[in-house]
Amino acid sequence: MSDVSGQSTRTGQLFINGKWVDGRGDETITVINPATEAVIGTVPQATVADVEDAVSAARSAFDEGPWPQMSVRERAAVLRRMAEGFADRRAELVDLSIAEAGSTRPLAEFLQVGTPIDHFFDLVDRILPAFEFETALPPVIGNGIGQGVVVREPFGVAALITPFNFPLSPTSARSRRHWRPGARWYSSARLTSRSRPSWSARSPTPRACRRAC
Repeated sequence: MSDVSGQSTRTGQLFINGKWVDGRGDETITVINPATEAVIGTVPQATVADVEDAVSAARSAFDEGPWPQMSVRERAAVLRRMAEGFADRRAELVDLSIAEAGSTRPLAEFLQVGTPIDHFFDLVDRILPAFEFETALPPVIGNGIGQGVVVREPFGVAALITPFNFPLSPTSARSRRHWRPGARWYSSARLTSRSRPSWSARSPTPRACRRAC
């Protein structure tokens, strides 16, 4: 197991609006290894103001950011870089899953880390190319001939709270689903984003989520 305790005395930050920032509050979350009860890190506890900052950034990106203007091919390229980033840090993510969530190594390697990475690549290689952003409805003959079109567009900023015992899988799944059609998401993992994620720590496993940035 690689050394994940080297950062145990360091306090993390919140990832909001594309950058790491200190939380507005004074409270922190102590990250404890459930197997050894050793402190392996601390992170700021996000406040309501932090969440509002993240949602505001997500909304601005939703309205004005570059992501909604990007083609499917460009979005797929971004998601592929994300998948490759996860794959490059697979060993570190496995060790963090073991240290933070108390996973066994087989569970961490397969479900905690391996499956989310596989899903990312599957999205880019199989699902996204075949995804129907627009679907034409059958023509309707009435007062002339008309035809409707179903257009799948992002609804807006979404707030999510992901479970501590599987920090990476649901978090990355939400990002994949919402980033694919152009939506932006906020999750308090709390994770938040629009064209990029902003993460606010609210769980016992923030460091694994932090690596997803």
